[in-house]
Amino acid sequence: MPPIPPSLRRKIFLPSILTLLVFAGFFGHASAQDKPNIILINLDDADAALLSDENLSLRFPNLKELADKGLRFTNTHSTTPLCGPSRACLLRGQYAHNTGVRINEPNAVVANGMTGGIRHYRDQGFFENDLSTWMQDAGYRTMMVGKFLHGDFVATLPQGWDEFYSYMGSRYFEFYRLSNERPWGRWTLSEPGVYRTNSETEDALQVIQQHSDNHSDQPFFLYLNPLAPHNGTDQRMVDTERYGDIWNDVLAPMGGNYDELNYEDKVGEFANLPRIPFSWEVYINNHYRDRLRATLSFDDQLGAIVEKLKDLDQIENTYIIVTSDNGFSQGENRVFGKGYHFDHATRVPLLVAGPGVTPDRKNHLLAHIDLAPTIVDIAGGTIPTLVDGTSFKQLIDDPNSVAEHQWQDSILIENWETKSILGNDVLCAANTLRRYDSVYTEHATGDHEYYDLSNDPLQLSNSYNALSFVGQTALALQLRSLKADGAPQVGISSPAKDAPDFLGQVEMTGIIDAPAGVIDIRLALLDSASGKFWTGTTWVSEFHQVPATIDKRTGMLSRWSYDFTPPTDQLPGGTVRAWIWGYDLAGRFSTPAKRSFKLASSPPLSKILSPLHFATHSNDLTIHGSSFSSRGADLVRVVIRRRADGQYFNGTDFQSAWTFLPSDVSDDGTWSTSIELDTGAYFVATYAIDKSGAREEQPQVHLFFVE
Repeated sequence: MPPIPPSLRRKIFLPSILTLLVFAGFFGHASAQDKPNIILINLDDADAALLSDENLSLRFPNLKELADKGLRFTNTHSTTPLCGPSRACLLRGQYAHNTGVRINEPNAVVANGMTGGIRHYRDQGFFENDLSTWMQDAGYRTMMVGKFLHGDFVATLPQGWDEFYSYMGSRYFEFYRLSNERPWGRWTLSEPGVYRTNSETEDALQVIQQHSDNHSDQPFFLYLNPLAPHNGTDQRMVDTERYGDIWNDVLAPMGGNYDELNYEDKVGEFANLPRIPFSWEVYINNHYRDRLRATLSFDDQLGAIVEKLKDLDQIENTYIIVTSDNGFSQGENRVFGKGYHFDHATRVPLLVAGPGVTPDRKNHLLAHIDLAPTIVDIAGGTIPTLVDGTSFKQLIDDPNSVAEHQWQDSILIENWETKSILGNDVLCAANTLRRYDSVYTEHATGDHEYYDLSNDPLQLSNSYNALSFVGQTALALQLRSLKADGAPQVGISSPAKDAPDFLGQVEMTGIIDAPAGVIDIRLALLDSASGKFWTGTTWVSEFHQVPATIDKRTGMLSRWSYDFTPPTDQLPGGTVRAWIWGYDLAGRFSTPAKRSFKLASSPPLSKILSPLHFATHSNDLTIHGSSFSSRGADLVRVVIRRRADGQYFNGTDFQSAWTFLPSDVSDDGTWSTSIELDTGAYFVATYAIDKSGAREEQPQVHLFFVE
């Protein structure tokens, strides 16, 4: 009976973070252990293209040797291509909407109020129920070295790791390390000049040696997380003593989608991205060289580990898997870094080498969440039912057992953050259906993208509008089938926490994640001074909610907004406390998101729209503009002074005493006054007065000419 593809078992394979490497050639006989050792190496920001055939051949000899002896998967993706969420997905074998670790830094403005970080991972009890404990249950000694989980600091030693050496932050020099060398934890600061990858190597070799000395009858699982080739927060990422001066003439690959020329097909906030300035190419090339140099240090690390395994007679009984947390874009499709739905951000290299592995290259659709169940499967353990991923051990044992396009039909890619691209803030919140040879995306803005990768591998032409209604509906339904049915979560983008006081109005925005489909967003706004709730027009004593605007009603992910602009006579007397609930199509509602802010009274302000500064007009002209005050703009005093003699215009003639022309402010905040002047040069200044009698303190002044 032929094997059953996972797609028929409703399992999902996540876009992989880096190509998975497994040794194959010289793994002939088994050791005294009943089970193989497993080493999972999870690089940081190493996209698939970084480990291209050319780079392996020219620059990374140890990776090249592994690749030649191992099985390479070329269609592997990260399901949430950001450091923290991706690592949580790997350890739990779940999508980010199930781990709840959706973003890197939960309190950052770009997080849009979503949950994330190591603290959230720990507080859900995942330290006691993830890949580390599953491997312990399978009889393995577990060891972790390198970057663990992202986010706010938590000085906790996860009990699932028998050896734990956690490197903190993103510095290649002067870094801290937390280990369980003592029961309560041991902190160390690196010596000056010590390069992080070299220190990670020493720790990896040490835990392997200690295992051989003290636990040789037990298989080990080593989870190694180098920082390379992530950018260093101190702008240093290269071992300058060894590799600071190599590859100075290497240029970053800039293919057909670099600085994508025709961007008219892009949607949402991506549509406004500018072309990449030519001056940026210098930075891009320098950064690419540093990424290569940092990866070369990892290549040395890999070589040292292989040599250690050979010395201990363990190489023939050890699987080595190399991957990465996410891909990385360097200008492809006009984006940079990670956290996008484009292939350069999601696709990662994946290689597997180990006992009995046949050297080959395959294009089966795989995902990062598939790693945990695969590793547990290799270990002979029990794969928990909670995982969303699927073991691909079957493909490791026999790459030809299932045709590439039949292995897995689709996986889910999720994003929630806002990214800054060339000075533009872009909402990247989206759900993506990644199929074997196509990509379909639903943005939180309500926009859609579709790319047929068999004809458009560079994602240059968004062909969503060319699909039939039936085709569009089928994609939407398939995307929904991949997202678990959970309660909605609301995030607040603006106002940010601890935002300064607002003048008269607040544009409240955020996103809602609702797998069952968004139906409504409701806000309760309480004036802390009066204890009353806002109805949209006035304040009342009874509890009241107001509806928000939703960009994508019935969508699984949507942006929401609410314009809180009370009339001048309805301004709150104290801090406004806001609660926001999301409701889905299944009738469930979220835990309320909370935010507090203040509306401050502002002095009246005026703006002259005509005449413009240094503008020239005819004798008959209209001076007009706009005015604003949190108490209500009432009047604008227009002062006209002749430059030649300094006299003031009273409406019919000029006089030496200061005077003005009054102009009423209309309901829409505009004002105007028509006058006739002789040829000459004039100054015009405006003073706004609000309904309380307060006057503008620093008027706007324009110089204009009459011919």
